[in-house]
Amino acid sequence: MKKLNFFIFGEPGLYDEFNPRYILENNKLHEIIYTIAEGTAFLFGVAELENLLAIDKKGLIDMISKLKRIGAIKVNEQGRFAINFTLFLAKDIDNIQEYLKYAGKRIGDRILSLGKEIKNIIEEEQITLNEVLMKRKLYHVICDYTFDGVALDYFSKKGLFKVSKVNEGNRDYILYAYEDDSVLNKFSNKLLCSSNNVQIDGYRFNSFGDCDGNRNDLFRYLRRVDREINNIQNAGELNSAYTKWVSKRNNELAKELGDYIINLAKGLIHGNESKYEDLFNIGKALGYLDLLEKGKVSINVPIFTENHEEVFNKVGEYISSEIYDELKEILKEMSERLENITAIRHGVDIKEIALELWHLIFGSINEYLVEKGFVDKPYYSEFEGRYLQSIYMLKSEGGNQNENN
Repeated sequence: MKKLNFFIFGEPGLYDEFNPRYILENNKLHEIIYTIAEGTAFLFGVAELENLLAIDKKGLIDMISKLKRIGAIKVNEQGRFAINFTLFLAKDIDNIQEYLKYAGKRIGDRILSLGKEIKNIIEEEQITLNEVLMKRKLYHVICDYTFDGVALDYFSKKGLFKVSKVNEGNRDYILYAYEDDSVLNKFSNKLLCSSNNVQIDGYRFNSFGDCDGNRNDLFRYLRRVDREINNIQNAGELNSAYTKWVSKRNNELAKELGDYIINLAKGLIHGNESKYEDLFNIGKALGYLDLLEKGKVSINVPIFTENHEEVFNKVGEYISSEIYDELKEILKEMSERLENITAIRHGVDIKEIALELWHLIFGSINEYLVEKGFVDKPYYSEFEGRYLQSIYMLKSEGGNQNENN
């Protein structure tokens, strides 16, 4: 059975029947998508898929309905299907593999040439509560905040790609996937282009790195808990109700943990008092904290103050404006090489495809910047992959979780 690795840009919302992550837990859906993608657009209808996949018609129609609900496939007037999202199969990669290295080096060298100006902007204001090395600041402001944030908005406004797609259930996300293949996994899992965030009133818990494992960060841990709850058999209604209740409690936990770490950084508490034992243990297990000699609690991640936003945006806009022309030229050159890839053959929106190409490009740039020692080298674990974490202080806003891969 063919397996696909799915990723989501944006906010899929609650873990329910409108969430693609929930729907795609069923591996049979992967096989349906793969079969449709292997053929030309609108080649297969229900009858052909029923024969090819040996799935009973009723079950197949139900699965097709779920795939349409999350925008994974589209259907024509004759009832035949095509994929409706960016999907890279193994046979597609030859078209882009070498070009990504070229793009990473070309734009990476441009950013290295801007290094002095970028550091000067960062040093204009105090943006961290704790002591943080410049390379670590550069990792977060360039590799994540700029490329996976400011640049997305900048380039989408310039018309290079789209960053929003409202699906059924009023969920705003863009779906993309890669065939589970050793060569493709290098691009889907092993590039530094994945940002995970849990945002609640006052704070954003962030980790940025690759997708080569299950990070022990707050976002992925809570997501894994949701998955385990919803995998409880014969309790669908209870699972759904309990997941919604737990989500509220999780926001409360994140707020308490944020308050605790910020007060610790400000010196308002020692952090080792017995009443903080549970919060310390959670923070330590997540990699935010450690216990030093004589019971002193240390903070292991940068805490960016509310001042960070103005400085980070200034850096992001400066970099984006400086690399825009080169990126536009690179995307144009790539589009000429990619006319035979799966997503284009199926008529997927070219600006959705360009969004994922940007992720691959900036992942390649980040690898180049790490290799050159311009930004910090991420932590690595065989089971978690590579990533670095940070905490952002924010003006009071609502809570949410999101993942951009």
